[in-house]
Amino acid sequence: MANTAAERQAALDLLAYGVFHAEPHRGEADSSVEGKKIDAEEDRLKAEIVAAKGQREAIAAELPTITDAEAKDKKQAEYDTLGRAIDTEIPAMIELLPTLKTGLMSDDNPDAHWLKLPLMIPSGNMWASTYFLLTGFHAIHVLIGLIAFALMLPMRFTAKNAGILENIGLYWHFVDLVWIFLFPLLYLF
Repeated sequence: MANTAAERQAALDLLAYGVFHAEPHRGEADSSVEGKKIDAEEDRLKAEIVAAKGQREAIAAELPTITDAEAKDKKQAEYDTLGRAIDTEIPAMIELLPTLKTGLMSDDNPDAHWLKLPLMIPSGNMWASTYFLLTGFHAIHVLIGLIAFALMLPMRFTAKNAGILENIGLYWHFVDLVWIFLFPLLYLF
């Protein structure tokens, strides 16, 4: 009985050959001749099976050697790929180094080129920006003056704090003087 797939396949091939190449019965005399032919063919096929088994065993003996060689070939292919990558990528990166260095300032800030661009708000209005900047700074100074006056309210007016009150008054009048020029500039022109 066939144990391996190769033996089973060989037995099936033998059976198929016998079925397809058998001639119809023509009598007793022909059957003995046919029997001899079939026996000869069977012996030949058995010899082929034995030879195939020998070849299979020889291949099985060589298989570990072939597997090791294939593994070495794969490793060599990986090393070759890595070597090609190193040979191509590193020189390309070295060529890029001068261009990268020119993009850096002396402090090695890669975004320094943005510092040289004019400060601009996209689709902004320069007049509105100037107006709110000037009136905003003026309002902050007015608030500082009001806070300073509010801090002086609970104090008694004496000679000791007369200088403080006079300086706060001067500050307030300078803020007012700025408003005298700022108002016509912004609202009349």
